[in-house]
Amino acid sequence: MPVPTLELTIEPTCLMVFEDWYTISQVPQTETPPSQIPKDQVDRFSLNGYAALQTMYFNDNRETADHPGNWDNITCLMKLSKTDLLALSPHKEAESIYNAMDNFPLDGMRGLVVGSTSQPWLEVMVLQHGARNVVTIQRNKFNIQEEFRNRISAIFPVYLANNWQKFVRRLDFAASFSSIQHTGLGRYGDPIDPIGDLREMQKIKCMLKKGGILFLGVPFGTDAIHFNAQRYYGPIRLAMLFQGFEWVATYSADSEKRMNASPLFVNVFLMLVRNADVCVPTQQVTYESLQDEIQLLQAGVPLSSLSLTPAEAAALAVILATTQTTTLATTTTVTTTTTTATTTTSTPYPCSVCTPIYDASCQGENLPSPSMYCLIDDEVPITYTLGFCSVCGVSDACQTQLGCPAGTAARLDTGGGDVNGNSDGSPTQVYCSESIGSWYGIIDGVMMPVTKVACKYP
Repeated sequence: MPVPTLELTIEPTCLMVFEDWYTISQVPQTETPPSQIPKDQVDRFSLNGYAALQTMYFNDNRETADHPGNWDNITCLMKLSKTDLLALSPHKEAESIYNAMDNFPLDGMRGLVVGSTSQPWLEVMVLQHGARNVVTIQRNKFNIQEEFRNRISAIFPVYLANNWQKFVRRLDFAASFSSIQHTGLGRYGDPIDPIGDLREMQKIKCMLKKGGILFLGVPFGTDAIHFNAQRYYGPIRLAMLFQGFEWVATYSADSEKRMNASPLFVNVFLMLVRNADVCVPTQQVTYESLQDEIQLLQAGVPLSSLSLTPAEAAALAVILATTQTTTLATTTTVTTTTTTATTTTSTPYPCSVCTPIYDASCQGENLPSPSMYCLIDDEVPITYTLGFCSVCGVSDACQTQLGCPAGTAARLDTGGGDVNGNSDGSPTQVYCSESIGSWYGIIDGVMMPVTKVACKYP
């Protein structure tokens, strides 16, 4: 193998990954990043003394760091040549990721950028290589050029942790360059975490489809930490970083062709996540191994949108068939107070970019109480179609009509609070263009953006 590998005896579910990350993110941080590793965590950071420790201090928290620039000028950046675009990157080695994308184009793919810099060079790079749209995760607020908001969107890490079900196994690729190695060292105002880099990789793995591509650039050499600047990845930490990934190729800034040997500093490792085409020993598919999929179904994610191997699909079908008249185990539910849920639908979800709009947190009639509840989508019921929307004039509309049963009323969340549906009580049209991915409601003839809808009482 070109890189070391590691397998876990017990792999965390995506629910565990994001809940653990969120818990750590809420720990209060000092205004100035620490210059030394806390004494009680030295062994965890140094792998019990294996990794070398040195001091290299930076204060790049969100208050003092460079503010994002050129995000409102994407049109001009899209016209830049390879040389001019790479000049926006602070790293000369960034050419390696460009070379990798030349060999693994992203035509029509949806992806993720983790740890963008003050300039959107990586986001523009993936669009230049054919990506349909990209989500970027960063702590700073970006003012993205309006004409590109249907292709580039920015979210905060906390938003991702609270809404992870919307992204799990939905993305074709991810890209991260000179970012992962900083996570958990406090340099950017982030929480001190000995395994912060490994948590980021677990999050990426959760969001990628099986077989999804990860472009990753990290410092490579002997296992070491230059606190609080960055980590360097040798054979031990590299194996921990790559857990769950399949190595594909290595590129450097010195050649457009893939490498046969490791360069001295920063490389881009191009990996496939759980590629179904790779020959691996057949593994027994069990209820426990499908916990992520079951949790997603309970949260309202349609079965048709999950990326499953044939064996997993068959096993999950058996599980669903046995739970249509019973409840799923409480250890796998993403809600905290109830275990009642049927997760199958008679019609497969027809849309791919637009995710289901009906509020997945609804628990059903009289839950949590007879005076405060919202129906689950099967009780309404909600039916989605994909095609031309005559009311909104959109040709690729994922759409539904919210018509609520007696005793409940249509409520649409606009992001700033609920609004009522049509005043005459007629079903409210809700649609989402597959080329954009954002939902809108038409209420009394007025179109407005919505984030979720539900039939609520009272």
